[in-house]
Amino acid sequence: MNYRQRGALSLLWCAVIAAIVAAVAMVVLFSMGSGRNLLAEGTAYLQHSAAGQAADRAQAAAAALQGQNNKGGDGAVRKCTINGQVVYSNVDCRKDDPTSKVVEMHDTKGIEAPKAPPKSTEAAASADSLQQKAIDKAVDN
Repeated sequence: MNYRQRGALSLLWCAVIAAIVAAVAMVVLFSMGSGRNLLAEGTAYLQHSAAGQAADRAQAAAAALQGQNNKGGDGAVRKCTINGQVVYSNVDCRKDDPTSKVVEMHDTKGIEAPKAPPKSTEAAASADSLQQKAIDKAVDN
């Protein structure tokens, strides 16, 4: 009987793919050790090639097309009611919608560690004097 595997990834190709991934990982690690980033240099080289420039033009065209599909929005985030639900969006909420209100965005610092209370100088001075008294007492004995 012929038990040939069909339509699935064979063990040989799994080994080849694993070897390629390992080789890329080794290049990354060795380039990090020598202080260079070979993948970034390779990406920069490819971007300056003809194919890289064509890809940049395609991305710019896609961004322009996405701007045209914005349904006339001005990019401001608005709060509006759509189908009875409150929605925050810069695309779905239009200027002419009567329930639409512009929402101002504020950058925050996120979660900050609590600040330690300031140390009083009297406590520090008394601690130093207690330590000095203990040293003097130990020296005198």
